[in-house]
Amino acid sequence: MNGYKILDATGKLITKKNENNIMDPPAPIFEINFRSKASFWRYINSKNNALKDGIHAEFLISNEGVLITKIPRSLTSNTILFKKADDTLLYLPNPNSSQAPIYQNNKIYNDIRVQESSLFPIEP
Repeated sequence: MNGYKILDATGKLITKKNENNIMDPPAPIFEINFRSKASFWRYINSKNNALKDGIHAEFLISNEGVLITKIPRSLTSNTILFKKADDTLLYLPNPNSSQAPIYQNNKIYNDIRVQESSLFPIEP
């Protein structure tokens, strides 16, 4: 079993150095990919006005002037495009990476403050 250890007694990766004190072969690099946590994204008007009901209905449901994604979305700082039924793409803002998720009713939410615009009109 001792021949299969990759860490020494101090917890460091076991490596071998050649006569020039260079690791040969170099220490391996490992990548572990995993999905980021998903949350429901809530779009809230920056002045707390009610957002127009029924906009972007393919992706969002309206609840008391707040628009919420129908399914949880990955938490990422990268831009995520929503794919419409006609294969066109729609940009909706991502959550702010510095904002902590909100846990309510056994669901995880991220609130996204949006200004009134053609993308997010408010109720008259």
